[in-house]
Amino acid sequence: MMLIHFTIVAIIAAADSSRFAVAFSPLRHAARRQSKSSMQMQPIEELADDDLVALPFDGYLTATTTSDDDDEAKIQLRLCVIRNQQYIYPLIRHEDDVETDLFLDPRFIEKQISLQDILQWWNANDSSNEVKSELQYYGVGWYGQRPVPSLGGGPGYGAEADEVWSIDEDVLEQLLNEDGVDLPVIDVGMAHGEKARGGALF
Repeated sequence: MMLIHFTIVAIIAAADSSRFAVAFSPLRHAARRQSKSSMQMQPIEELADDDLVALPFDGYLTATTTSDDDDEAKIQLRLCVIRNQQYIYPLIRHEDDVETDLFLDPRFIEKQISLQDILQWWNANDSSNEVKSELQYYGVGWYGQRPVPSLGGGPGYGAEADEVWSIDEDVLEQLLNEDGVDLPVIDVGMAHGEKARGGALF
């Protein structure tokens, strides 16, 4: 009888453990975070907030705001993050900072450039004449906030904070050294804090 009792207890415990695992299983979006594998191609319709993708952002911006016709800029891909389901923001790194922490380029924070606008321009100007249905995809950035040093305090306490997306080292090496994706390094220096959104950084 004792053996039967222990067997029943073990079965119930296993069932409870299984329900616990299901209840706390990662969401679909979390499952798409960076892996140790190489760059992937992600269908455009499956992209979501905080996804990191390579787009010809600078080429689009130059073509739509100036009369410059720089063919090299057109094809140079830059690492961007998707926000609010549709808008694209290019990313940078801060010099003398954690190299896997990525920040919004302060020159373009106030702009609202949609993914569809860039894709429409890219399809019209790409020499391959192929309509883009997938993008170079580098996973989901781990989102956080970092207080601006000169202001003190922290997020939620009235102090300004920089938004930051963190990635794995192997993903950074892949996109920079193997794929040639642009990810500028900016020296924020003493301007950071007082002029965190200004042009003094460039």
